[in-house]
Amino acid sequence: MLAVGAVAETNRRSPFSNTGAHIGLAAPGSNVLSTLPTHPSSFRPDTRYASWSGTSMATPHVAAAAALVAAQHPDWTPADTKEHLRARASKVADMGGKSFTEEFGAGLLDIAALLASD
Repeated sequence: MLAVGAVAETNRRSPFSNTGAHIGLAAPGSNVLSTLPTHPSSFRPDTRYASWSGTSMATPHVAAAAALVAAQHPDWTPADTKEHLRARASKVADMGGKSFTEEFGAGLLDIAALLASD
């Protein structure tokens, strides 16, 4: 399991995001453009997209990154993938040069760094 925090467009912690030693890393979670259901009973049947905020918007970024890593390294265990995600996270200014904080965990998800490394 990997707990995911959320950051805003400024790479600052989103105000709704949890904090604590359990946070593994952070990912974009504020004003994320996403699809909406188009069924007539939907609460917004007139549009197909909307921006949403929440750790529930940050977590899919990390899940997708984990899937890419698993495809690149099919012999790795889930623990290997988790460590790789955390080891390749980018440090943000609000981390104050630390390698881990309770707001960002190991840092901000960096998919380019994940896929560029072994």
